[in-house]
Amino acid sequence: MKAQTQLDAEKTPAASADANPRAASSKRNYVFQLLTVFIGFLIFGFSENIKGPAIPRIQTDFGLDEMQIGTLLSLNSLGYLLACSFTAYLTRKWGAKTVTMLAFGSMAAAGILIFASCSFPALSGSYFLMYIGNGMLEIALAILAARIFVGNTGTMMNLAHFFYGLSSTVAPLIASGLMTVSIGGHTLDWSGMYLIMLSLSVIPMIPTLLSRFPGEEEQGGERVPFTQLMHDPAIWLIVLVLSFGVVSELAVGGWLVNFLERAYHWNTTIASGMLSAFFLCFTFARLAVGPVTDKIGFTLSLILLPSGLANPELSCSQRPASVSPRSIRPS
Repeated sequence: MKAQTQLDAEKTPAASADANPRAASSKRNYVFQLLTVFIGFLIFGFSENIKGPAIPRIQTDFGLDEMQIGTLLSLNSLGYLLACSFTAYLTRKWGAKTVTMLAFGSMAAAGILIFASCSFPALSGSYFLMYIGNGMLEIALAILAARIFVGNTGTMMNLAHFFYGLSSTVAPLIASGLMTVSIGGHTLDWSGMYLIMLSLSVIPMIPTLLSRFPGEEEQGGERVPFTQLMHDPAIWLIVLVLSFGVVSELAVGGWLVNFLERAYHWNTTIASGMLSAFFLCFTFARLAVGPVTDKIGFTLSLILLPSGLANPELSCSQRPASVSPRSIRPS
């Protein structure tokens, strides 16, 4: 008995010594995972919302009309939609880490191609690649977040989307500022701005390379068949609500600066500031409405929040005819 006790006492320090490096490694890996998700959402917000100040300059440089600009933005959304359709499959085949690296790499490559674009078709193809990268990145980050945020999931997801909102808020201001910067007597303009901003996608590739992500086999969940999801009315309600929300967000992000410049004759800086104000409200709404939704429930939230969105539209539709766009132009 005494010999057994002595043997156990000798094993305990050795086991403890083995556990400490593993714990330190696990903590370091978790930090790299957090950096990947949070910086990834920052880059995602930048790439999505620097287009507002750039669209009027692109339209002028290539002599495009509104229909061509609309086609460009529609092709971008198509690339985003396509990426969302196959990213989950690629994640199962290649792993979340590989797909995340591919998404960041696609966005960085798109920045180089946009900078080198000398024609509208070349620009359209480059934009299409950028939005494929955007779609892949959003799905990959959502998958990573679901796998690593096993504790305080709601808080951590809110924090991740806060980083997206933060970069979305400052993106129009940074974009409008960079387009006026001159380096070696050459103005960066919209092409140089895209090159610099999308090159930032290289930064989160570093923590992605240094981290290890849990695979699907570690989650232990049962996969629901796609046909079963298609017959669920709740899924279609979510799709409908998200569709209207995404349409509103993309419309404002893509067209607001161009509209304010042409209809209200605002300059680029003030128009970009208005777009930043929109995303600032968007960000704080995400943080503030979350606890309210938890209190009143999802069903009541889906009734009240869209109603609040419709009220300003009704008010604007009843605006007196004597009020013109020029009458509210900033001095």
